Amino acid sequence: MFFSRQKKIEVLINEYIKLLKTSAASFRLGFSVFLADGFNDEFSALVAGTHEIESKMDSIKREVAYEMYSKTILPESRGDILRLIELAEKIPGFMQSVLFEIQTCDLRFPKVISGDLSRLADESSNAAEYAADCFLSVFSKKEKVFELAEKIDQIESRCDILERNIISSVFKLSVDSGNKVLLKYFVERLGAVSDSCEHLSDLSVIVSVKGQI
Repeated sequence: MFFSRQKKIEVLINEYIKLLKTSAASFRLGFSVFLADGFNDEFSALVAGTHEIESKMDSIKREVAYEMYSKTILPESRGDILRLIELAEKIPGFMQSVLFEIQTCDLRFPKVISGDLSRLADESSNAAEYAADCFLSVFSKKEKVFELAEKIDQIESRCDILERNIISSVFKLSVDSGNKVLLKYFVERLGAVSDSCEHLSDLSVIVSVKGQI
């Protein structure tokens, strides 16, 4: 096993996965807090916390890269791990951007779409947690990779349906075109979370099949 040879990299990747899951939980809570109470100190703290988590993940990614290039690790394995990490970091990146857009654009969601938005955010958080487990399973429980990838695919399909329904509802609203476009863009950014989870799970499956790690 790869990790039997490189303990420090194992520790770093496990910490990376923990942060990814923490980011998903912070995102879920931040979105629900905003829908329930709007802008408040708790929401602002969660936005800041999500940004801090992403920064920590970026630092770990650089440390993993340094460790792998400074050790005797097969280029094939090294490349696969770095590609997995690069895809994984897109997930908290999209979650952070969603919360930032709510904060910086002072978004307000009509009640007609708030329920579906809440469900889309919850599904996206679930996908992120499954994606984290899928990533980690590449190194330890490869038989679980396919099971988790299937769950993520199912979630992503539900997210696609929710995204289309919300956008359809947005363009039926009695608001100006500028607000409709802004809301559409926001919904697409939210939908990108589950898309990025699916991309990570797809690569996890490929890496597992290759059996290089």
